[in-house]
Amino acid sequence: MAQQQLALFDASFLEDHAGMIMRDPRTAIVELVANSWDAGATRVEIDWPSFERPVFRIADNGQGMTPEEFQRRWRTLNYQRIKEQGAFTTLGDGTKRVVFGRNGKGRHGAFSFGEEYHIVTFREGVCTKCRVQRSTDAETPFRFEDLSTSFCEGDGTIIEVTDARVPRLAPAEVRELIGTRFFGRPSVYCHR
Repeated sequence: MAQQQLALFDASFLEDHAGMIMRDPRTAIVELVANSWDAGATRVEIDWPSFERPVFRIADNGQGMTPEEFQRRWRTLNYQRIKEQGAFTTLGDGTKRVVFGRNGKGRHGAFSFGEEYHIVTFREGVCTKCRVQRSTDAETPFRFEDLSTSFCEGDGTIIEVTDARVPRLAPAEVRELIGTRFFGRPSVYCHR
């Protein structure tokens, strides 16, 4: 009987796959805000890293994900957003808006700020927490560590890089960049 052979991933695979999303903080932040938009967020808060406080954090009040949705969406390379969830998102007041996401690469934007990040996502009374790391072996391009769930209230998602690289991009530039893409919707707050 033949033994099953799995594909192997070179250390550069993820960066090649995600491209500028992982190399350019401007592209990364636009993609991460677009993910919040696609989740129906009306408010996004960004903590921009500085030398005094090297933490990158983006938090939204979007729909969040159940543990099952998180596992499916975050683990699937080239997750097909429109096929899986449709071309629209529905806000809390029932308003629909067109989504930006197509291929699930925007989530890799957090890797523009560091080699690992923590994600907390809330939906339907369940909070899912996980640490996501770039992999150093050939088995997978990224790994999940410390995956846990607990009961909570509210909906939304928080992504945080605690020892973030500090980009040469001021918070005012980030606000302007996002404002030109999202026309003030959702409300985005960027601070140090």
